[in-house]
Amino acid sequence: MQNSKIYFYEFIGIIPSDKPEYMLKNNGNPEFQDQNNSIHPGVLVTLTEATAREYLQITFPEYTNNLNPILQKLTVQFKRAVKSTIYSKADVSKEKKEKLLFELDEKGRSTIEVNVELFDAEHFRIMSAVLEWYIILENK
Repeated sequence: MQNSKIYFYEFIGIIPSDKPEYMLKNNGNPEFQDQNNSIHPGVLVTLTEATAREYLQITFPEYTNNLNPILQKLTVQFKRAVKSTIYSKADVSKEKKEKLLFELDEKGRSTIEVNVELFDAEHFRIMSAVLEWYIILENK
């Protein structure tokens, strides 16, 4: 599970954030604007998915090469339109992390919900999402 190997992320301009409080960013390339001159929702959703994957890699480094996450469910709430740089951050509760580790060790598979938020350059929240992943531990 390596984000850097997913070419589509690079194609739409998803890169590491230059601000330490965020994980990834998209510079809001005008090529990806919709009819309202806002960044297309597809870019926002892709940034959300990339952020959740990155979060899993960072949070569970001992499994990075053996995790096969499959997105099962995505719940999104758009808060406001954005026309410029978008930043992302993610989080999972301690209890959910512990449950995932236990189930991976016991059964080799589990589910986990990753909460992702996107922000504009002025730090206003533009989108919140919950991504539910089904995770298979390969070589178990």
